[in-house]
Amino acid sequence: MSDHLKKREGIYYFRRRVPKDLISHYNGKREINCSLGVKDRPTAERLARKKDVELDDEWQRLRATRKHDVERATEPPQRVPEPSKNWYDWQSREHMEAEEEAIEQAFLDTVAWEDAEEAADELTKDPDHLRRVFGIILRKRAEAGADPIDAAIRAAASPQVTAAPVAVTAPAPTLVNAATSTLEPNGVASVSTESTDTPSLGYVVEHFLDNYDQTVPMFKKHRAALTLLLESVGDVPVSQIRKRQIDAYFDMLCRLPPRWSDEVRRTGTPAQELAKQEHPETLSPKTFEYSYMASVRPFLADAKRLFGDVGFPLNLTVEGIKYKGTQTEGARKQRAFRKDELKRLFEGSEYAAFAADTETAAEYWLPLIGLYTGARVNEICQLNPQCDIRHEEDIWFLDFTEESEADERVVKSVKTAGSRRKVPIHSQLLELGFLSYVERVKKAGAAILFPKWIPTQGKASPAAGDWFRDFLKETGLRDETPGKTLVGMHAFRHTLLNYGLNHNVANVDVITGHAGDTSRVVRGYQGEMAVASKKAIIEQIRFDVAPPRPIV
Repeated sequence: MSDHLKKREGIYYFRRRVPKDLISHYNGKREINCSLGVKDRPTAERLARKKDVELDDEWQRLRATRKHDVERATEPPQRVPEPSKNWYDWQSREHMEAEEEAIEQAFLDTVAWEDAEEAADELTKDPDHLRRVFGIILRKRAEAGADPIDAAIRAAASPQVTAAPVAVTAPAPTLVNAATSTLEPNGVASVSTESTDTPSLGYVVEHFLDNYDQTVPMFKKHRAALTLLLESVGDVPVSQIRKRQIDAYFDMLCRLPPRWSDEVRRTGTPAQELAKQEHPETLSPKTFEYSYMASVRPFLADAKRLFGDVGFPLNLTVEGIKYKGTQTEGARKQRAFRKDELKRLFEGSEYAAFAADTETAAEYWLPLIGLYTGARVNEICQLNPQCDIRHEEDIWFLDFTEESEADERVVKSVKTAGSRRKVPIHSQLLELGFLSYVERVKKAGAAILFPKWIPTQGKASPAAGDWFRDFLKETGLRDETPGKTLVGMHAFRHTLLNYGLNHNVANVDVITGHAGDTSRVVRGYQGEMAVASKKAIIEQIRFDVAPPRPIV
């Protein structure tokens, strides 16, 4: 059964994450996402398997081409190689390629290592050659993601192999021999074959992420947290990881500023160096617990379960680790806009300027959609005007989902399963001409609602969020009072929910995608509320603001 199938409105789609080392080839695109055009599962499975094979072949060719280009670019012309400890240096390229091809055929294509023993005997009895053979096998198996070779099987293959270490340039992440892996003066890992192979941390992290459901909202948090963990600890054999390194990772997190990843991208400063600097404030306790602790905890449990018998320390845990940052619980919590603040925002000279210029249509519509839907900024920005804004029974709505077609630069996501929802478009937005704007960007072929804000690292919203934060400063509305801040688009969620609470409008949480008081099991039985019922809820919300009508 394929793990890369998703069903959207009765049609099966193929989705697969692009390997990190090949993202640049796809112009930053992180996911292959395409329609299979079929509705039955068996046919979709067959097409998905075919697509998987095609992608595997394509990625293998890309890696081979990249490796060849690098070798050709770094190879001095007419240079005769000099002897070196690394056998790659003095083997001729032609002999190397022929030898690797023969070994691959004899070893990697065999099902059992025992069969490869006989092939080794057929290839050669020469000790030096056999050690080179074994070096290639180790590297090729690691690159192919094969399981570690059992020590007893290696020893049985030939005593000559274990007589001396073999220099193997280790790919990252890969499988290494933790007990006897050393670094030669020339920077090449010298791998002895006398003890059990131990996976590197990078290998275990990749295994965890590759086997995690990438459509689940927590996947992105896991990827960010574990990538930083790998940078902090290093791609070492897992048997070398110590509890103090896990503690040091969380200590570093507590010294990082909010939105530290944006700072890393902007300045190029590594997170470890950023943590050494002084910052006005650090990550919040909520982010520490629900993004980082919540990612490392299941990773450690999974790693101990799967790799505990090959060296992963069974005593590693996050239990007892405490938040040590500067923020207090709830200090960054935003509040609702007050009436006077909404008037300043939507009836001020700045908004009049937005309405008078089609080039600032995005600035005009983003805050209004936030106000009348309470949607998260990324939910709004990733909306595809080609398919996510439509109508049922004459009711126009926004379909917040990660399962519809996305802009090729965007990997759609929702925070929780309950965040997938259809939200009717408020009559105020319709009266102001929102559908005319949608039709304009739709005809232009746009696959995101606001094309002027360029997606970043698979997300449609970073530039939009930054703009609105700056706009709050420009209008003098930004409020950094601890526990009741007004600093970004999220304040509109509070505003909508607060209105419902104070005006006796029930079930506003259905509009915003919050879970409410209903249990997960009950929600599963109930299904989603009908669009017509949601329309009745949303039309009870009436903010006392009069934004200028935009030109079309």
